[in-house]
Parts: sequence; C-alpha cells; structure tokens
Amino acid sequence: METEIKYRLRSKTEVDDILDNELISDHTMPDSRATKHLRNTYFDTPLGDLDSEKAIYRIREDDDQYIATVKISKSVSDGLHQRQEWSVIQDDNKPDIIYFLRQAESDGDPDTALTDLLVSLKDDELEEVCSVEFDRTTVHVGYGDTLIELACDIGYYKSGRLEEEFFEIELELLEGNVIDLREFGDELEKVLDIEPENMSKYEKSIRLKRSGIK
Repeated sequence: METEIKYRLRSKTEVDDILDNELISDHTMPDSRATKHLRNTYFDTPLGDLDSEKAIYRIREDDDQYIATVKISKSVSDGLHQRQEWSVIQDDNKPDIIYFLRQAESDGDPDTALTDLLVSLKDDELEEVCSVEFDRTTVHVGYGDTLIELACDIGYYKSGRLEEEFFEIELELLEGNVIDLREFGDELEKVLDIEPENMSKYEKSIRLKRSGIK
C-alpha cells in the first residue's frame, strides 16, 4: 500500500527555499538529496475502464529505465492518499499486460486485485490519455519513528497541445507510521505556503484534457 500526503503551493517559490526551511533541514538525513527528470505517460481504454475503477496504468521514464505501475486508489482525505500499487521494470514505454501480470511486484497488496482489474484488457485496447513531465528533488526525512521521502515536483501536466504548470510537495511514508507522517505534514503547513491536494497528477492531467474538449 502506497501512503503519501500531497500538497500544492499557493505561491511560487524555489526548491532550495523549501528544503532550507529549518523544520525540513533539521530532520533531513545526511547526503539524501537527489534530483531527476521524470516523464509519466498514462494509459486507459477509449471507454475509460481503468478510470472508472479509480485505477491508473502509468509508464514512467526514469533516466534510461521504463517503470510500469498500476495503482488503485483506496482512500483520499485531506491530502492523504492511500493506494494499492504494483510495479515492474520493462524495456520500452508500451503497455504489456501479460508481462505486467507475470512480473509486477507490490509491497504486500493482493495480486487478486490486480488480476481482476487487468485480466479482461488487451494491450491494443490501451491508449495514451495524458502525460506529466517534471523535475523531482527528494530528501529523506526522519521524524519520530518514521522515515519519509519529501519530494518537490516542478513540471507540466500535458494533454495534446495543452499544458499546465505545477509545483507540488509529496510526503511518502517509507518506514514507520501514518501518525508521524500526518504530524510532520501538519507542521509543514504552519511554516510553508501550502495546502492539502486531494487530486493526483493523473487526475489533474485528465481535467486539463477535458477542459480542451468542446
């Protein structure tokens, strides 16, 4: 189960200004900062079969790797997202459902949920519906008994010729408990100009796509 809190920034700022904030810097693990360029491409059927199940099929380009991921949303509340998640590294950016079902791994989520979602779909039924391209800067934060990945994402939601800039912060639970994760998020809201975000990157991209349909 993936557990993370998402925030959107109310005003423009620099990544360094965020990561240099005393609350963050005091809890950042040494030498944990990293930056990479990522591109997410999302696929669904023409009828939106995955979307109707609150699921996404994403292929992420990360350096020279292609990582296919399926997520099924289970709950969203005040920016806290909890989703079942399976991933696998593959050779290209094309959906391969049979390969995914055979090779994908999760952190304890039931494979039956994945099979029920994908077993009736075929590769040629899936088409690109939107994408997101962004720079991600991460640090690892220790708070209480919990290890958190704090990510600053700056980039664009994309759909055809449409694009929309965004700046988000994500707090992902790596080890520990949700109580510490939420408490650290609450403290961040006191010192940064942010607010909880209940929409995912995929949902923001789909909203952009639908805004261009007349």
